[in-house]
Amino acid sequence: MKIGILCGEDIEIQPFLSQIEGCTVTERAMLRIYEGTINSVPTALLMSGICRVDTAVAAQILISCYHVDAIISAGIAFGMDKRIRVFDTVISTEAVYYGIAENSLTNLSPQMSSVFFPADEELLVLSRAAARKLTGFETVMQSEKTRTDKADRMIGKQNRKPCIFWGRMATGEGLFSLAGKKEIKAEYALLSADTKTANAAHVCYVNRTPFLAIRTIVDTGEHSGTDASALNYRWASGTARDITVAVLSELKEYLSDELW
Repeated sequence: MKIGILCGEDIEIQPFLSQIEGCTVTERAMLRIYEGTINSVPTALLMSGICRVDTAVAAQILISCYHVDAIISAGIAFGMDKRIRVFDTVISTEAVYYGIAENSLTNLSPQMSSVFFPADEELLVLSRAAARKLTGFETVMQSEKTRTDKADRMIGKQNRKPCIFWGRMATGEGLFSLAGKKEIKAEYALLSADTKTANAAHVCYVNRTPFLAIRTIVDTGEHSGTDASALNYRWASGTARDITVAVLSELKEYLSDELW
């Protein structure tokens, strides 16, 4: 089992580089790929850049040239739900494009049954198992419709620990200015937005490659992180790294099982 880790920016990839053992570096399509092991799991890691084509090229290279069995997109994001604060983390259950006609994906290639790219169920199982073992985080397993009153009270605490949420992510232009707006929440029930996740999920979908995104929040519509954005980016990127590495630890433990 070989895992591809896809980051968009230098600040997102840097926390991973100290984790790779036996690292070798090669180049493809003007991208630098780092190969080695993280927690004894074979890994190929690269920084794509932030444009849509950059992400698609990088994901396809990981699949076609480095023969990864799954891809994790790790890094930072913008919080879209009012419950989410800076330094919370969202793990994707689904990814969606924002700002394109829905029938572009359902009527045309790849002729999907819906507009949502699903995360891999086995990777989601591993992410939940990893989150339960992490210290310093609260976990919010409930969906928007089924979360409990206890979870609501925990989320509302002023001095609560950072939370790990599972839910929908979106990729598209103009999303950040709509954070928390009712029309966005009603339409997609988004937890976070960024410039990369749906692009990578799309490539994985057409290649039938398992996909998961792990993104830590640097800014929201209500809880701005702009006053300390550089520090927030480094801290959040480190958090996304820690959670991703925890997932790899779970993968190592279950590699011999029938989960995969």
